[in-house]
Amino acid sequence: MNINWRSRLTTQLSTVVAGCALAGWPFGHVGLAVALGLAVYLAVTLRHLLRLHAWLLSEAPGAPPEAEGLWGDVLDRLYRRQRHEQRQREELLAVIGRAQASTEALRDAIILVDRYGNLEWWNRAAETLLGLRQPQDLGQPITNLVRHPRFSDYFLGGDYGEPLELASPLNDD
Repeated sequence: MNINWRSRLTTQLSTVVAGCALAGWPFGHVGLAVALGLAVYLAVTLRHLLRLHAWLLSEAPGAPPEAEGLWGDVLDRLYRRQRHEQRQREELLAVIGRAQASTEALRDAIILVDRYGNLEWWNRAAETLLGLRQPQDLGQPITNLVRHPRFSDYFLGGDYGEPLELASPLNDD
């Protein structure tokens, strides 16, 4: 679809203007005929834009509305991009699921936090060693739940080159 849409649109608008001017000339209303022709062209364009907007707002958009020309190309490209991103999202979720399943067997606590330090996920060992509870602790700042001054300094310091070992708050062993 390597169509030069700029020249295609220029040709379409020129055709509308010229056709309307020719239609209005015998009646002495060239300007009115051109204005009406451009108004119709604008109405068709706005109709396509509103259909695109409704499609984008729908919960499960599915296939885009039918259209030809530039609008058809735009809708097709958006739909292909949407499907590609959905496939990538599904692949990433599958990788995350496999990683989470593989960490469940570990004895070490593993915790995922977002960029703000809020809990996003943890394994069973984290529940056992740190007393984390699902779903109450989800989204909570980790420094509110692991209340050890050395941990707070370590976590907020951002230098994780050296490991930090602390006793479990639930079990001193």
